[in-house]
Amino acid sequence: MENMVENVAAAPARPSFGAGFSAALRIFFAPRGVLEQVKGGLSWWPGLILLVVLMAIAMVIYLPVQMEAMEAALESGTLPGLPPGADAEQAMTQMRTWTLVGGIVGPVLGVPVVLLLTTLFYWLALVISFGEARYGRLFALGVYTGFIGMIYQLINSVYMRAVRPEVSGPQDLQAAALNFSLSAFLPEPKGFLAGFLGQISLFSIWGLVLYIWGAALITGRRRGAVAWPVVIVFVLLALLAGLFGGIGARFGS
Repeated sequence: MENMVENVAAAPARPSFGAGFSAALRIFFAPRGVLEQVKGGLSWWPGLILLVVLMAIAMVIYLPVQMEAMEAALESGTLPGLPPGADAEQAMTQMRTWTLVGGIVGPVLGVPVVLLLTTLFYWLALVISFGEARYGRLFALGVYTGFIGMIYQLINSVYMRAVRPEVSGPQDLQAAALNFSLSAFLPEPKGFLAGFLGQISLFSIWGLVLYIWGAALITGRRRGAVAWPVVIVFVLLALLAGLFGGIGARFGS
């Protein structure tokens, strides 16, 4: 009985709800503390709220650049999906409306859905490899390591808004964006290969390393052992992104 009391007293306290908000910043400068808190049950709600808000801010900053690219394509008649003989002014009004709606609804729905699906893949890989893994902890891990990629979105949005590159349409925006990925070494960053290599960037590798570290803490396994299933899923997701990117580019051209 005495030992049981001692064990209960020694049990680590669950991280506070407010710790989730500070974790969004601490993941850059003190990642170990954040990953330890995720292992201990750090709530994912604060991080998810911040991710959605930051994504919405990035999209609002980027919106004028996107609209200018659409206007350029509309004037030249190269806007994908525009029916022949369509009224240009009416089409532009509709595009502004739908782009604005997408900028609001996209982060609210897109961010959680992407996190849920990617966490599912990582969870399955870890369960197959080690027989167990806690989905909730992995989801929180995905939320807080997701701030690494989010910082790129913000930096790129501010850069594009400041530079206002001259493009002939939305299809040229990717080439004008800041590129810290392997696709920067391609002569023409288009199609499947560009989409795949575009997922392998400075920020994605940074986030991947932290995810492996956190997953090792959550599962109680060595980082080297956890790295294999996590990296395999990362590569498969990158291939999937490249596939959809290639299909999108083909239909949009």
